[in-house]
Amino acid sequence: MSYYLKNNRNEYYDLLMKVRTEGAWEDWIKFFLKGVSQTSQEAANTAGEIIKLKEDLILKLYENSISSIYAVKLLDFLFDRPLISSTEIVDKLNISIM
Repeated sequence: MSYYLKNNRNEYYDLLMKVRTEGAWEDWIKFFLKGVSQTSQEAANTAGEIIKLKEDLILKLYENSISSIYAVKLLDFLFDRPLISSTEIVDKLNISIM
């Protein structure tokens, strides 16, 4: 939402001023709800792209005969927590480094 407000800063401040000087709440609420709608749609699109990426990567594992449960679990961990250390991976998968 902050990105929407930043990109529409002038309109945002103008509408806030109208609320203060004229009590024009309806215009400000419409503006704000438009931002909520746009931001929600962008978030849903991004989530869909992330899900598609994960599905594509799992498909590539199978296409390349990498059917280890550890490979799939690793993908799950990476999508759950994109920043993870090798130590954490070893711990989460219950495997050894060697």
